[in-house]
Amino acid sequence: MTGTMKDFREAADEVRNWGRWGDDDELGTLNFITPAKVAEAAGLVKQGKVISLGGDF
Repeated sequence: MTGTMKDFREAADEVRNWGRWGDDDELGTLNFITPAKVAEAAGLVKQGKVISLGGDF
């Protein structure tokens, strides 16, 4: 795959979310996580295990 920096920027502009929810929004794509989505995800839990996704840096 080849392309120019201009091609890359144009592709990035097509999928960016800056300003999607207004200039004052601070959540960004967290707006996709609605109460209904939280309830749906909770219904998928099979075991009560907690796994840390944090890494040691």
